[in-house]
Amino acid sequence: MKAMNGNSEVDAWTISHDVPTLEWVKENFAKHKFFWMEDMGGLFRAPSSSFLGGTGIYGSVGDVLIRDEKCNFTIVSSKKFYKHYKNIRED
Repeated sequence: MKAMNGNSEVDAWTISHDVPTLEWVKENFAKHKFFWMEDMGGLFRAPSSSFLGGTGIYGSVGDVLIRDEKCNFTIVSSKKFYKHYKNIRED
């Protein structure tokens, strides 16, 4: 989905075990940048930056992964997402 945070447009994906439909999410799973950590209770892991790999950030099913205009990733709770971001389009 597309969302707004202030004047910034971001891409967002609600973390789920369902097969992702968003291209950028599918690509990152295919490149093994996104993956599930079954040995840590099934946590989702993503790099903090899509360019350099960055340090890992972790989330659970239902949290929201956000990709900003610089391709940096953040994970927030669903509650925080809907409080601070405005959903402008479902993809």
